[in-house]
Amino acid sequence: MLIGIRKKKKQETKNRILKSAKKLFFENGYDYTTTEEIAREAEVASGTIFNYFDSKAEILIEAFADDFMEEMDQHEFQLDQQDLQKAAADLIYDFIDNRIKRYSNISKKIMRQLFSSSFTAFKSKPELLKKMIDLDFMFVDELIVYINEMKARRLLPETFQSNEAAEIIYSILAFEYIIYIFQKDRTLTELMDGIRNKVNFIIKD
Repeated sequence: MLIGIRKKKKQETKNRILKSAKKLFFENGYDYTTTEEIAREAEVASGTIFNYFDSKAEILIEAFADDFMEEMDQHEFQLDQQDLQKAAADLIYDFIDNRIKRYSNISKKIMRQLFSSSFTAFKSKPELLKKMIDLDFMFVDELIVYINEMKARRLLPETFQSNEAAEIIYSILAFEYIIYIFQKDRTLTELMDGIRNKVNFIIKD
């Protein structure tokens, strides 16, 4: 009983640290947020943070991963009657657009820092890499389910290869998003247009 209570309290403290860190990263930027400020915001001692995380970079990675998982849990995509009037490529584009929309307000600088921090943190903590890879698989698996539903509704042919298509579409998304993050002048509209054009190329009515 006591072990269960302690475990619950530890998880609550960790969640509070992540929530506080995310708030400060968005408000002040990653570079201008210190672990001391995160501790104050989370109402814990400065040293307590390092009972849960090895570095500020690890906090950034975990905050992003938890936010993504929360988004996946909250929004399940299902086809409704109106969707049946749309082209298959447009439905897949809408699926991607809904997933990206939440992160469109995050500055490119923070996303670049997430990428660079990840490579450093993965070396010392390989389980973080597994966590990020698991997020990729979650996205692909959800897209496979969505494509299979489209096949069941005859929006795609029965012979359409759902698994392969989902993996290719994810690769397109990852490629376009990396270009968007690291090209200073590339706009969100250009990102989404690039994704739409490639999805249209793969899924032709």
